[in-house]
Amino acid sequence: MIADERPELRSHEPSAAKLIVRRIVRADPMSTRSPAREAMIEAMTELLMSGKAASELSITEFVASVGVSRPTFYAHFQDVPAVARQAALTRMKHTFAKIPAAAVGDSWQSFARGTFTTLLTDLVRDARFYLTAWESAETLLTADIVGFLANRLLDESPLGPIIRRRAGADTPQQRAEFLAAGTIWQVRAWLTSGTATEDTVDAFNDQLATLLFSSSGATPEEIAATGMGAPADTE
Repeated sequence: MIADERPELRSHEPSAAKLIVRRIVRADPMSTRSPAREAMIEAMTELLMSGKAASELSITEFVASVGVSRPTFYAHFQDVPAVARQAALTRMKHTFAKIPAAAVGDSWQSFARGTFTTLLTDLVRDARFYLTAWESAETLLTADIVGFLANRLLDESPLGPIIRRRAGADTPQQRAEFLAAGTIWQVRAWLTSGTATEDTVDAFNDQLATLLFSSSGATPEEIAATGMGAPADTE
């Protein structure tokens, strides 16, 4: 028998010693889809949305807040930052699922507009959540997002053939990861700049699209054909 009791949210204070959500869950601790695991992820989501980093909470405090045992916690996660990482990836998965199919086409502008506008809009709407998640699990979460974006650029975008065709000691995967890492750095800087709003998404999207295309190995003629302008130095 599985019991899942979810009282009303009681506090939204980021400085609270415990999570703002308390859940009492009895379930199979080894199930990757168990109510216990889902409750921990949902509780961490609430924590991150309040602006409180995972580093501010011990495992003892976390499991007491959620209402699970330490053995149940360790059956699913190594530490509290690992829960933050999973909470961010779960939300980002939903964001990527909203990218329209038209974004994956033969036009770089169409791909960039469909993909990055969707991502940037969700990121700016939930900026506190994502920035706190980054603070909580920076290394692993950044690697996750870079890997996902690199694969998308290489395998599903019009940049793929351009990235693959360049000769050199580096591999196409390394080039794609380099581009993706630069993109993530730019996005994070934008989110923390104080200028990131839904009204500035389109302008920042155009900036990202131009930077990516001009850094991909595209020729000046290919760049000019997109109508996005040439890079600063084409010599």
